[in-house]
Amino acid sequence: MSLIFVLAQARGGSTPVVLAALIGALIAGLAVWFLVSMRSRASATAHRRTLDDEVDQARRRRDELIQGAEVEAQKKLLETMTRFERETAQIREELKNSEKRLAKREDGLDKKLDVLSTKERKIEQAFPEGEAGRNPGRTAQ
Repeated sequence: MSLIFVLAQARGGSTPVVLAALIGALIAGLAVWFLVSMRSRASATAHRRTLDDEVDQARRRRDELIQGAEVEAQKKLLETMTRFERETAQIREELKNSEKRLAKREDGLDKKLDVLSTKERKIEQAFPEGEAGRNPGRTAQ
């Protein structure tokens, strides 16, 4: 600014030159401020876009992870259900086999009971009540 003041005094009047220099400096300052603020806004906008892109990318990744976890959970559930159905079918088959064995055993016991009942009737018919109590190997005294 001192150079401008020196030039102004050399011409004979300082006010118009100093005023012109101040207006020029003011305009230059405003231009610089405007350019810096525009660059700052552009930089902020670019930074915001970058952040928005990163957030969108993170959301997509989150959705992929959730979907993958859901698929894995469904897969495990299906495996568990299949194993459960297989085990219950096996247990049902074992129960059916046990029921068949018990039914056969019951039939065998029923036949034995019928045979014993038949033998008992034959014995009762062969030995009336009075004789059934005697021991045939001993003689009465």
